[in-house]
Amino acid sequence: MRRVLVCQGLFCSAQDSHRVLSELAAALRGQDAVRVEPYYCFNGCGHGPNVVLHPDHVWYEGVKLDDVPAIAAHVATGEPVGRACGQRVPSAVKLASLEIVDRQYGS
Repeated sequence: MRRVLVCQGLFCSAQDSHRVLSELAAALRGQDAVRVEPYYCFNGCGHGPNVVLHPDHVWYEGVKLDDVPAIAAHVATGEPVGRACGQRVPSAVKLASLEIVDRQYGS
């Protein structure tokens, strides 16, 4: 099972992460092997909204509604498309968050 986890923490929510979640869910509807889910917080607050693809360990930051088609294409093809991935979130934050996600969902 692949997961698209969309941060719903305070700072990401204030930047419309709930809309990103609903648009990604709509874009990926019908793909049985993919779940789009809210996630409490990845701690990349200053760079949100944050979206993490699991088990791929791909982190998208500063996600806008315009990014949804590229992220959906990435999920469908396995190839990152159209934008840089998670380069401003400190690597220690990413590693800690991804470790928690792996424990929660399995690696």
